[in-house]
Amino acid sequence: MNRPEPEAIKALSKERTDLVVVGRKPVMRYALAVLTSFNRGSTEVVVRGRGRAVAKCVDVVNTLRRSFYRDLKVEDVRLGTDQLQLGDRTVYVSFIEIRISRRSR
Repeated sequence: MNRPEPEAIKALSKERTDLVVVGRKPVMRYALAVLTSFNRGSTEVVVRGRGRAVAKCVDVVNTLRRSFYRDLKVEDVRLGTDQLQLGDRTVYVSFIEIRISRRSR
């Protein structure tokens, strides 16, 4: 089933190359994606979760802080609602965006 991608995600994806969108996979999969982004030289990563993945998005950031990066800093947390068109009806889905960075040593 193809799920429509809202315009907000498309715009954010074009602006920032270091965006991790959390979905149905295990938490460690997304944590490793953030680790890879930091190891490639990114100083800031946005972790985004939508709907049921909001809690998993928070779990990803907490896993990174607890297990990998003690110097991880949460720069900003954005909460909002995406409006999706599914056929003839409109569905509203909550989202969270957590912007994290590594503190300078």
